[in-house]
Amino acid sequence: MTADWYADDLRLKISDEHTWPVDYYGPDWSVPDDSGTAHLSLVASNGDAVALTSTINLYFGSKVRGRSTGILFNNEMDDFSSPNITNAFGVPPSPSNFIYPGNRPLSSMTPTVITENKNGVMSIKMVVGASGGTKITTGTALVHGQGNFLLSLNDYQKQPKVAMNSLWFGFDVGTSVEMKRVHDQLMPNVTDCEQGLDESIISGLESKHHATRITSSAGSVVQAIVVLPDGKVGAACDSRKGGYPYGY
Repeated sequence: MTADWYADDLRLKISDEHTWPVDYYGPDWSVPDDSGTAHLSLVASNGDAVALTSTINLYFGSKVRGRSTGILFNNEMDDFSSPNITNAFGVPPSPSNFIYPGNRPLSSMTPTVITENKNGVMSIKMVVGASGGTKITTGTALVHGQGNFLLSLNDYQKQPKVAMNSLWFGFDVGTSVEMKRVHDQLMPNVTDCEQGLDESIISGLESKHHATRITSSAGSVVQAIVVLPDGKVGAACDSRKGGYPYGY
């Protein structure tokens, strides 16, 4: 997924005019149902950073707990695909995700640490991740795309392209996490728009032939930390699930 040719191939399929039928994008994967998930983003005073996503998969996992520990066992086997079974998120089975020896189930987890290299010194720009099944990936991407990297044009030209949306929107981390979200996982071929999303965005998607659907919630919960150019740290916990940032 990090190869240039892979990114180039995907880029050639992007059209600014309209969306295409599912087959155009050549799908050959399955994203598992994943509901019992939590994410932590951490930055230490010495500059160390950790993005940690953990899960027992579905709510209450396997619904079995250890008699001595009281810990709920996971049901990660449910992350695999099985023939002729579409998961709870509407994603059909993929042969690459079938159960066989040595195979590991696919996952939506996207714990992300974004860094930059200044004069040979690596530093942290953002730590971000989410819970929310198939909506983890899009929720995380939207937030780190909107994070608070307020750069001048000259600075921007030196930055990795993940900062592109940040420059355009210029929102702080709290605003980014709280913004209404859009989600499209290709199958089913519908674009979910969180209730309260700007109507002009919805109209724009529909004008490009997206089938839109209004959802009562984003379905993802994001936790994010940004380190600003002056060294100050900003953090936000998604109010969709409660909690608050903590530091010392």
